[in-house]
Amino acid sequence: MANGLLIVGVVLILVLLGGLIGLAVWNNTSSSASPVSSSASPVSSTSSTPSSTPTPTSTPTTGPKPANPFTLTSQPLVNALAYPTYCLDITGGTKDSLYPLQVFTCKPSGSNGNELWTYNPTDKSIKSDWSGLCLDVYGGSKGPGVNVGLYTCTGSPQQQWVYNTTTAQLSPQNDPTVCLDLQDGVSTSGPPTVTGTCDTSRVNQRWYPV
Repeated sequence: MANGLLIVGVVLILVLLGGLIGLAVWNNTSSSASPVSSSASPVSSTSSTPSSTPTPTSTPTTGPKPANPFTLTSQPLVNALAYPTYCLDITGGTKDSLYPLQVFTCKPSGSNGNELWTYNPTDKSIKSDWSGLCLDVYGGSKGPGVNVGLYTCTGSPQQQWVYNTTTAQLSPQNDPTVCLDLQDGVSTSGPPTVTGTCDTSRVNQRWYPV
């Protein structure tokens, strides 16, 4: 009887010890687990939308391609200033020598006699159909700022004009560094023609036969 009680007591003690050991292991496992972080960055609701590419604007034209080869037979000579609005014109429609030229609103065909010009590729002259006079750098002077008008055709270097088929500029043979230009680069109808230092960025120096 005593032995039986002893055995039961030992068994109970072993059971209690097993329970205590299991509880200790469970507590240790729970306390060592990594907690889930609550500081994770939230997903931004203000994500930037890529900006749309602006539509390029068209570049305004200032005339057609330069004439190549340069021919001018009883035709207007149009300046690129406001193509095709302004034509090389004889001021007042005179037929007198030493009279200035200008750009003026192009007249309709049939009433534009003082705006018609003919280029002679042999002597390089530009002659007015209206007066029979030639485009001339007055006095044969060199450099910018010299008036360009009409004078009796002589075949002299200041009446010989070279057309640049790349830039549409006209230069007198006596000074290739200057081009047929408009005084002060005026952007309205009426300014007189002069020589100006050749500059491909100057719209006033571009001329087109039409």
